[in-house]
Amino acid sequence: MLEGYKSTTPDLLAMTVLILCGGSPGGITSSVCSDLTERLDDAVLFHCDGIGHCKGCGHCKEGGCVIRDGMDAIMDAYSGSDTIILATPLRFNGPSSQLKTMMDRFQPLWHNPDGKRRRLFLLITAGSPEPQTPHTEGIARAFAFSMGCEYCGSFVIADTDSDDWHSAAEKVLDALVNGI
Repeated sequence: MLEGYKSTTPDLLAMTVLILCGGSPGGITSSVCSDLTERLDDAVLFHCDGIGHCKGCGHCKEGGCVIRDGMDAIMDAYSGSDTIILATPLRFNGPSSQLKTMMDRFQPLWHNPDGKRRRLFLLITAGSPEPQTPHTEGIARAFAFSMGCEYCGSFVIADTDSDDWHSAAEKVLDALVNGI
């Protein structure tokens, strides 16, 4: 476990798939993440809302973050995970601010890596039928590189502004589950 973090959820150390949802609770991305969690036997889902912004204080270089919020449980779950799924709605051709804020708070692990090689997947939901995802994928790749993860690709559920996005979502989630 990451030094400086006190485990509040020891049962999470047995799971292997960590889903980090940057969508708004009750939104499409959140719904898709809930569905994905049900399809996987060994997954835990965290929503990124309520995670405070990095203060840039530098304390993480010494061992851990000084901010006490939901990130503690996410760090505990991360330590027990083998696979990470970053899920985000596409916002102005980038990830949601909630997901990016959570990614920034992983700074303590950049300074104090645990040496475990994890696989990282990106799941994007987008209202457009032809979403532009390269910027979001680049940010996910940079996060994977910084965390010592293997970037395993992105899965896109497009055209969520239409009424019939559910069938496309089923196919994408099937492909993602099979890729894990």
